[in-house]
Formats: sequence, structure tokens, C-alpha cells
Amino acid sequence: MVTLSYSTIKMLRKDPLEYERIYLNGEPRQKEGPRQIDGMLLHDLLLCPSVVQDKYIQKPKVPHSLMMRTYIQQLAEMINYHLILNEYIVSEDIAKYEQAAYNRSEYTESLETIKEKAKQYKAYMDFCMAGKLGIDAGQIDRINALIDKNYKSFNKRLKLQNIEPKESKGCLLEDLVNSETLRWDEEDGKEYYYEMLFKAIIPLNSRATGKRTKVAIIGMMDHVKIDISLKEIIITDIKKVENVLEFSSFYEERQLDIQAGVYLKALEAFSKGWKIYFEFLVVDDSGRYKVFSLSPATKAKIITKVEDDIDKAYYHIKMKRYGFPYEYLNEIILL
Repeated sequence: MVTLSYSTIKMLRKDPLEYERIYLNGEPRQKEGPRQIDGMLLHDLLLCPSVVQDKYIQKPKVPHSLMMRTYIQQLAEMINYHLILNEYIVSEDIAKYEQAAYNRSEYTESLETIKEKAKQYKAYMDFCMAGKLGIDAGQIDRINALIDKNYKSFNKRLKLQNIEPKESKGCLLEDLVNSETLRWDEEDGKEYYYEMLFKAIIPLNSRATGKRTKVAIIGMMDHVKIDISLKEIIITDIKKVENVLEFSSFYEERQLDIQAGVYLKALEAFSKGWKIYFEFLVVDDSGRYKVFSLSPATKAKIITKVEDDIDKAYYHIKMKRYGFPYEYLNEIILL
């Protein structure tokens, strides 16, 4: 089954050749800039501050060599699944895909050895993405100051205080989320989810290939609030920008419509009869924040567009055609 995420759909929409270079050939991604690092810090300091010390400051003890890097990239490519190369892992799939890879491989190592190398390589990639970025205490203090300036408002909206991990058994989204990584709390008939890893299987009537099939979409929602009595779900995604007044341009530049569409599509199948809202909580360098909520018309437009993007992404991966975006497959382009 083809598995997609916000990042893979975005890359396939922009240029499938870039997708092939990074996800299939294992070429390095562009190094994160200061803005991306600030965004990562804001997210973690606000929603899961306990991970900051290990993730950004202390270097994990991970053995690494070029041989291991090549080996695991070949493994990931062979099983055509991006569970190693910078994608979110849905734990229930790991054993199944590793077993499939082992059965088809020519390697002599045991399956347990393959699993251990995969785990080590994933930890190393996490470290390269975050811990090796040279973040110091001053940068952390600066982001913390932005949070402190608005903490009461953030806490009222996101319920940040005294959140402890709990079992997801019995919660509304039990079949959607990975319970091993889910952090949630329940109060007064409301459920609050933090860093919610998800995987949704959705039907696809592919116009690009002319086939009916299913695809998996995966990702992580920053914050989800569920009001059981009102049958409402609010997805909140946290963004850090230079100037909150310029968020509309940021939204277009980062193609955040894909992100919103993927999250809304994932929840759609699990919440029949429920109202779903999507909002961005945006913080800028001066400490100002603003909430941008999608209107019903925009939400409907986004879902329709992302369904088309999923179809085209499925086409590229299934047909292994990465030379041009889907719209460029005809020889002549009319201007």
C-alpha cells in the first residue's frame, strides 16, 4: 500500500524529481535554517518541554558509519516504505515491513540485527535533524520568553498544565492513533491530544490510474481538542514566523493547505457527524500571536484539492514516474 504524508505530497506536487533524489536515492535534505529551528523549538518547548534537553543539547550515543547509512537506505528503498528516511513511524507497521524486507533480501544478518540497525539509524537521523544544529541555551531562552509572554492564553486554549501520558483505550480516535506515542488528558467531557501520531487508510478512486484502491496517510498533529458533548473536533497547528501580519504569505509559500487537507482527510473517516475545525496558532519574533482559522468554504476547497494531490502522488509512486509533475506529463504545455 502506498503511504503518503504532508511532506511527501508537498514534494511530489512541487517536483517529483526531488522526491526521487531524497526518498529513493537517499540524498541529504537541505539543511534547516534558523526559522525552521525556531519553529521546532517553539513546538517542543510549548507541547513537550521534557524532550528538549536530550533532543537539542545532549548528543545521543548512536554508532554510525557510511556503511550503515547505505545499508539502511537500501533497506528502506527495497520495501518501498519511508519508515526510516525522515518519516513518522507508525509502530504497528515496523515489524511487518522489516519482515518483508528480510524475506526478500540477500543479506545474511538476522532480522533482529536489521531491526537494531534501523533503530540506530533512525536515532542518528533524528540527531542530525535537531541535536547537531548548534542550539544553545540563549536560543532556548529566547523562545521560552515568547511562550511566557502569552502563556496564560496558550494554556487556556491548549490546556498545557499537568498533562500526563494516559492510555488511549476507549478514546474517540483509538483506531487512528499510535497509542505508544500519544499524550492525552480528559477533563469535563473534553479530550486533549498532544503530538498525535496518526495513520488513516482512505479509499481512492484514482483518476490518474483509472483504478480503485486505498492509500495510507500518516503524520503528527500538534494538538487536537475533542468536545464530546458538542461533537466538535479542533485541530491546532503551531507555527513560528517573523511577523504574524505576513502569515498569509507564509501559508502560501509553505503550501500549508496540503498539511491542513491531510489532517482533515485523516479525521474525516473517524468522525462522521462531527464538526471538524482547523486553526493555526501563529507566534512571531516580537511575541505577538494570532489564531488563523479555516472558514468552511476554505476547508471544503482544501479537502477537494488534497484529494487531487493524493491521487497524483499515488500515480507518481505507483507508476515510478518522477521526471515531471503530473501536469507536465503531456509533451506540450499551453501558456
